[in-house]
Amino acid sequence: MAEQQEIVIRYGTPKPVIFRETMGTNIFDVDLAARSFGNIHVSGYDTEKYPDEEALGQAVRTGIMDMIEKCLGVMSEKSVMRSDPQRRLADLLGKELSEIGIEAKVEVLSFVLDEDSEQIFQKMKEELKKGLLEDLAVDRTDRPYIKPDCVPPPPIPADGSLGGFMSMVKRDKFCRKCGNQLGSTDNYCRECGAQVVVSCIFGNPLAPNTDK
Repeated sequence: MAEQQEIVIRYGTPKPVIFRETMGTNIFDVDLAARSFGNIHVSGYDTEKYPDEEALGQAVRTGIMDMIEKCLGVMSEKSVMRSDPQRRLADLLGKELSEIGIEAKVEVLSFVLDEDSEQIFQKMKEELKKGLLEDLAVDRTDRPYIKPDCVPPPPIPADGSLGGFMSMVKRDKFCRKCGNQLGSTDNYCRECGAQVVVSCIFGNPLAPNTDK
C-alpha cells in the first residue's frame, strides 16, 4: 500500500447508534444511544479497492455506521461510558479501517448520548456513586459472577418512602387483575390477593417481596 498525501474525511452518524451499557457491573444491562462525528486522517489506502478519493470517501461514509456499531460492541464488553469513549472509539475505528485497506488516524470530536439515554446514564452514575452497587461489581474475584435479570428490592419502609436504590423502582398503582387501587406499601392486592407487580426503571421485573 503506497502512501498518498493526507486526505481528511469528515464523518458523522446520521442517526443515533445503539449500544449496551453495564457500567462494569452485573446489575445494569441497558441500551443507550449516542451520536458521533469527527475526522479521519487518511495517510494511505488500497488503490485497487479505491481508485480515487471520491471512491474512498464514499466507502468510508457508507460503512461508518456499521464500523461504529462494531466498535461499540467491543467496548460494551466492559463499559463504554465509564472510560474514555472518544479515545477508545478512535483507536478501534483505526483498526477497522486498516482491515478494509485504509491506513488512517481517527479523530473523534464528539460522542454524545441522546437526551433519554443521558438521563438514564446520570441515574446509573448516581447509584454507583452512592456505593450501593459496590458488592455487585463484575471485576470482583472473590465471588462467582452471577448475572440476574435484576435484583430484588429491599423491604419497603413503613412510611412508604422510596429512597436510594428504591428510587429506581416502579410499582403498579392499580391491581392488574381486579383494578383495585393499591397502597404504596402493598405487596398484594387487598381486594383479590394478586401479587403487586414491581419493576426497575429499565423494565426488568424484580423479585417480589413475600411479606404481606
